[in-house]
Amino acid sequence: MSDDYKFGIEEEFFLVDAETKSVAREMPAGFLEKVKSVTGGQVMGEMLQSQIEVATTPHSNIADARTELRFLRQTVSNIAAEHGLAILAVGTHPTAQWRNATQTPAERYDNVMEDLQMIGQRNMLCGLHVHVELPDPDDRVDIMMRMLPYLPLFIALATSSPFWRAPPTWPPRDATSSIWGSASRTSAPPTISWKRRSRRCATAITVIRPRPESWPCGRRWRRTFTSALAHPSRPRK
Repeated sequence: MSDDYKFGIEEEFFLVDAETKSVAREMPAGFLEKVKSVTGGQVMGEMLQSQIEVATTPHSNIADARTELRFLRQTVSNIAAEHGLAILAVGTHPTAQWRNATQTPAERYDNVMEDLQMIGQRNMLCGLHVHVELPDPDDRVDIMMRMLPYLPLFIALATSSPFWRAPPTWPPRDATSSIWGSASRTSAPPTISWKRRSRRCATAITVIRPRPESWPCGRRWRRTFTSALAHPSRPRK
């Protein structure tokens, strides 16, 4: 029996024009339905129509997760090509203007936009999520606290947003974390108890949640880099 907790990886991509690499304002009709059908529902839309997300099944072996990520990336890329599109695996699109983005029509995203207003509209960001199985609530908070000192390292390794709305973010830094930091529902979690954490999570979202999920990562254009970032994110029993 493996001593590792199971984990799952989610990747968000920008949909871009295959020729110009400009961000797509709207998702083509039938595109999402087809990728969902081919992948068994492992591809989802995101808050903006220019974004798409893939999610692996639970794994305990990083090599298996990498293989599945390859399948998901190739599948989405091939179907996107049928519509003259490509996928871009970066934290921020280098030239996209968030004011031109189109929200995905869904009640969930309507509520988020109503809550966050302009901050929600600026969500021209894509990330890498690593979900880790931690059944015991006490273990969740303990691991979350232990991971906090390593967040700067993850952010440094994953930085992939040297441009924001065309100008460079010089010196190169993680614009993704800076932009999300302006939202009241995000930021690194404080050191608090599980009881208080549970109450806060009813209305707040943080970088590491008590599931837990790590979300500091932007750079993962290569699937091998994605799996390398995911590997140290999962605790061991």
